[in-house]
Amino acid sequence: MYLERLFPSFFSNKSSQSFKCEICQLSKHVRSSYPTISYKPSHPFAMIHSDVWGPSQVHNITGTRWFVSFVDDHTRLTWLFLMKEKFKVSQIFQNFHAMIQTQFQTKIQILKTDNAKEYFNSSLNTYCLNQGIIHISSC
Repeated sequence: MYLERLFPSFFSNKSSQSFKCEICQLSKHVRSSYPTISYKPSHPFAMIHSDVWGPSQVHNITGTRWFVSFVDDHTRLTWLFLMKEKFKVSQIFQNFHAMIQTQFQTKIQILKTDNAKEYFNSSLNTYCLNQGIIHISSC
C-alpha cells in the first residue's frame, strides 16, 4: 500500500487492512459492458431520428434561434433546418418527408423523437397517421 510506505509511523500499531473501505474498493470495479446487439440491416429512411435544439442565445442573420435535425438511421446522413419558432417542426417535417419521397423515391416508416411537446401536436400526429408513419418517442 502506497500510504504505508509514505507514512510508516502511522501504520505501526494498525494493520493496513483496517484502512480499506468498502466504497473505495467498489469504486475501483469496472462494470460489465452492455451486451452487443448486432445492427439489423434496414434501408435508407426506414427510421428517422429527430431532435429540436434551442433557443440559441445568439440570433443568426435571419433571426432564427431554433434548429431541428433529421438523422437517417441507416446512413447517418443528417439534415439541419433553422426555425424562428418551435411550432414550425410539423411543417418542416412534412416538407422533409415530401423531399425524401421525391428525391429518393422511398417512404419514411418510423419517426423517432424525444418527448418534446412540439412533436406531439395534432397536425404532426394527423400527418403521420395519414402517411402511415409510426411516430415513437425515446426515453
